[in-house]
Amino acid sequence: MSSISKPRYRTHRQQQPAKTAQIWLYLSFPQLALDAQFNQSTEQITQEPYAIVIQSRQLQRIYCCNKAAQHYGVDVHMSLSTALALCPQLHVEPRKLSQETYYLQQLALISYSFSPTIVIYKQQGIGLELSRCEQLYGDYVTLLQRLQTRIQRRCNRVISGIGPSLQAARLTYDDDFHSDIPDSQQMTRQLHAIPAVKLAIKESQKRSFEELNLPTLGDLLALPRSSLSRRFGAQLITQIDQLTGAVTTPHTLYTPAEYFSDTLQRADGLYSKEALYAPMKDLLQRFCDYLGAHHSHCRQIDWLFSPLMGEPQSMRVQLSSGNNNYMSFFTLSRLQLERLQLAPSIESIGLYSDQFIAAPEGNLDFFSDKQQVDKNQLLDQLTAKLGSDALTRPYMLAEHLPEHANSTAGLAPAKPPIVAQSLSHQPLSHQPLWLMKHPIALSANRRQPFWRQPLTLLSGPERLCDNWWHSEQQRDYYLAHDPQGVRYWLFWEQNSQRWFVQGLFS
Repeated sequence: MSSISKPRYRTHRQQQPAKTAQIWLYLSFPQLALDAQFNQSTEQITQEPYAIVIQSRQLQRIYCCNKAAQHYGVDVHMSLSTALALCPQLHVEPRKLSQETYYLQQLALISYSFSPTIVIYKQQGIGLELSRCEQLYGDYVTLLQRLQTRIQRRCNRVISGIGPSLQAARLTYDDDFHSDIPDSQQMTRQLHAIPAVKLAIKESQKRSFEELNLPTLGDLLALPRSSLSRRFGAQLITQIDQLTGAVTTPHTLYTPAEYFSDTLQRADGLYSKEALYAPMKDLLQRFCDYLGAHHSHCRQIDWLFSPLMGEPQSMRVQLSSGNNNYMSFFTLSRLQLERLQLAPSIESIGLYSDQFIAAPEGNLDFFSDKQQVDKNQLLDQLTAKLGSDALTRPYMLAEHLPEHANSTAGLAPAKPPIVAQSLSHQPLSHQPLWLMKHPIALSANRRQPFWRQPLTLLSGPERLCDNWWHSEQQRDYYLAHDPQGVRYWLFWEQNSQRWFVQGLFS
């Protein structure tokens, strides 16, 4: 941050602008080109000299550089050859407008959590309309502090301007970040102090302002509107009205994309799974910012690990219920990453998701079921650790015969395709939890079932009939036990005149 200080404003509710008045905050990023290309190396970029260059006629010139480069004498508009002579270890990259555009989209997404009205202004900065947005945070001081903290996680420097319109905020930004909202009188003084030469006017008009001794916007506002319009045209009047907020200016508002996709590059490579954890956390924090802006939860994320050489490897993390906590996503991703065989060196990590559900409403029930949340977390962690095929769940199909009615499926999808809704018969009164995959035929001695040893019938029969339209199956079910007391679930089949064991009781 620059050492130049600015006055701190104290907000008093009786001095706040009227409820209908707009309050625009403009965020400017002096090192936008650097941040866009090196935003994943925030700590490193503050210690080592970095610069962005552009082609200017026959020479490459410095477009932007950090303080470490300035310490060696490197400055904006300097030729690249001169900069390298002053600082041989200077890290140099060409300017990439596409990355700056993408980077501003990411910063706009963070800002969207603080205001529903966001404008990306000419791919240079971001405007936020803040009137009444302080209600969520209690006051504007807290809102601005949290916004500054969130923004500075992603960039090296951000400064702000405040005004009754986006144009005014853009022309009044200072060399620091505002800690409070000026009251109406202070905002008016700032507006009147805008240099007239900053207006979007012709050079001839700027010279006229100097000749007529009209250096500021306040001097122009002191003149009759008819005189200004006659001398400088109606366009100037329209521009002044837009600056003061008297006329609402239409803007193209920012809206988050319907999917999340982000990538972090590591040109020097990552050589262990532990080295992947920090960039994965960064991506997940950005992802959760996206979920917060959309008021959504997520049930599936996809990772892509691209090596320096070879094909990229993907990893899908599925959740049994929606979530928006980045540490939960990271825990599941880390567990699943342990089972993945990665290339020796990873150059980039990508995160993608479009599987969103609406965030649940807050639960104010003192007796809310916490075990359900814990169960979902346990299932997710077991799935990530062991694989999606390692866990199954039982469910019932609309069949009468037990070996056909009881089945198992994976944890996803959440519901089996065909579930027993209603059956025409009453369920059998005694049935064990564990059944044989197929009934096992038993031998019999004078109608007494025998399985390794004689079985004694305890109760029964309960008759079950099925498949009458094709080949009727009639079974009489019994409870039985052996001499050691183990209990069995048997049935006598009328068609084959044989005993079968269907299951065992614990």
